[in-house]
Amino acid sequence: MRNPPGSRATCVVHYPSLRVMAGNPYWAMLESGLKEAGITLLDEPDAHKLRWLFKNRNRVDILHFHYFQFLYCNRGRSRARLVYVARFALFLLLARLLGYRTVLTLHNLKPTHPLNPAWIDYLGHLLAANFTQRVIVHCHEARRLLAARYGRKNNVIEVAHPHYLGYASGKPSKTEARKILRLPPRSPVFLFFGGVRRNKGLENLIQTFKEIEEREPTLLIAGKPEPGAGYAEQLQSLAGKDPRIRFHFGYIPDEELALFFNASDIVVLPFSAILTSSSTILAMSFARAVIAPRMGCLPELLEPGAGWLYEADSPGALLQTLGRSLKEDWRQAGVTALERVASHTPAIFIRETLSCYGCTNSSA
Repeated sequence: MRNPPGSRATCVVHYPSLRVMAGNPYWAMLESGLKEAGITLLDEPDAHKLRWLFKNRNRVDILHFHYFQFLYCNRGRSRARLVYVARFALFLLLARLLGYRTVLTLHNLKPTHPLNPAWIDYLGHLLAANFTQRVIVHCHEARRLLAARYGRKNNVIEVAHPHYLGYASGKPSKTEARKILRLPPRSPVFLFFGGVRRNKGLENLIQTFKEIEEREPTLLIAGKPEPGAGYAEQLQSLAGKDPRIRFHFGYIPDEELALFFNASDIVVLPFSAILTSSSTILAMSFARAVIAPRMGCLPELLEPGAGWLYEADSPGALLQTLGRSLKEDWRQAGVTALERVASHTPAIFIRETLSCYGCTNSSA
């Protein structure tokens, strides 16, 4: 550790800056927890530049990467550039030579928004996975997949993903929430909550839900659509005139989370690809059972008894699982889900992150 206890607070730069990360309580929890532990967080616009490394080597201790494609793509963020990947590799190597500690949190095994050419994008992820000193993962399966895809096995630390119980308390009641959202007062409500993006499997969810013969259940899709015109309209067109499918598009602030989760019975997250899922943790924190594909960290979270998993590549599996959930005790599954995540406290999350940083005392 470059700075011994008592010299000054440990200083960390995150990529991207935590200040610009939004739409997930994870980021606010990480930022506030580190600050409370005595960590200094810097928002440095030039922290991606080689000369910045030389200038700040006696001021900044840790470089913590979360998402990093912006470090090797073109200005339009549509293509990966080999020359920028080479510069990224040099940046990581130089950082270590200058004494920075480098940490990567593996949120996704593959990029959420793939760049072309795909092999250069892969190379960028390979470098991040292997050139950082320590890698944080949020489950055992993530450790295995990291080794299988990128060959990284050493200095991989499992840090428990924190629950969101602080967002799950208080009003409104289910009756009040459904009244506000104009949902049927007594029918089962399936909820999809999160970023409305093309990698979330929403087309499959809508098409599958329309095949449910029972007229009673409702599907509510809530979240902010991806940038660019057309996707929200595409989903609405796909739903057609089915009155059971409702949409609530737009950014939903943290203080309104309870409105949507309290109105629902079962949360459906039909990912086409996933590693770590904050949406699943959020649903479980609200004592909601979850339907999701058997991917990434999800089996460790949901089995046994906290929801229902299905094989994403099996035709009809999602439809069968939706129907099965309606016949089983989703309320008890929700209780089990809450019990499962209750021990994953934000305090443990921060303590384990500090340990990964090499900080063993509360004053950092």
